[in-house]
Amino acid sequence: MYNDPTSYEETSATAGFAYGILKAVRKGYLSECYRETGLRAMYAVIQKIDEQGRVQGVSYGTRMGRTLDFYKEIPVCPMPYGQSMTLLMLAESLHHFPPIINGKE
Repeated sequence: MYNDPTSYEETSATAGFAYGILKAVRKGYLSECYRETGLRAMYAVIQKIDEQGRVQGVSYGTRMGRTLDFYKEIPVCPMPYGQSMTLLMLAESLHHFPPIINGKE
């Protein structure tokens, strides 16, 4: 695995991982010990939702490239799939918190 500190953090992938982890924990495919990992990813994605409700930090369509710079030069903008993955993640998150009714849990 290669980590490049000059690369941005891509939000839609994080939303997808959070959704998958949280759903797998809920369905019993993963141990409960992974719930915290899913929640941490979810909180990171929530930080990328702007005041207008758009998910920031999503890469424009990504095709195969031959260099790291190819990927770094792909525009970053609020793409529909980033919004969709975030919506799936948020919907799944509702299963992981007790309902709040009239301000009480």
